[in-house]
Amino acid sequence: MRDNPIQEKCVLAHEIGHILFPPRPGHARYHSRGFHDLEFNERSTTKATVAQDERLAQDWAITVLMSNVEFNRIMEQEEKMSIPKIAEYFEVEQSFVKDRIAYYRRKEEAAGRKVLRWRDLIKKV
Repeated sequence: MRDNPIQEKCVLAHEIGHILFPPRPGHARYHSRGFHDLEFNERSTTKATVAQDERLAQDWAITVLMSNVEFNRIMEQEEKMSIPKIAEYFEVEQSFVKDRIAYYRRKEEAAGRKVLRWRDLIKKV
């Protein structure tokens, strides 16, 4: 990872998100050796908790590394950019751009605005 400063920056931002939004009880159990020995319902609940905790950390990371103002400007401009170009612009990994687009779409929907399809938001390469 030290050979890839962009990856290092993205991982660090995500981990800082975990510090700011600490995982809830049960999260550590998901990473333990005995997780698969748990009852089905307990495993399902733990997986849902972990997914929510991971989303909180990732949402924080993507909004810090790709500001709302600048990201919204890119999404709303006439000439669309591709995911690799957006990643290059913000100096983040492409997976962060995909997560940021999903976050953007969730926020638009929550605000009651029309949610555009992915193909209407980005340029295909």
